Amino acid sequence: DTSDEQGERLHQDMAKIERRYQGFWDDGMMSDYCWTLMRKT
Repeated sequence: DTSDEQGERLHQDMAKIERRYQGFWDDGMMSDYCWTLMRKT
């Protein structure tokens, strides 16, 4: 299912970003996450 694949990809992207920011959610992490979503659409 396409939505399942997108959900899995989103989960993988978030895991990468969380590792990059070592679990600290801040403005930089949020903008990085949004940029990742924009590039994939």
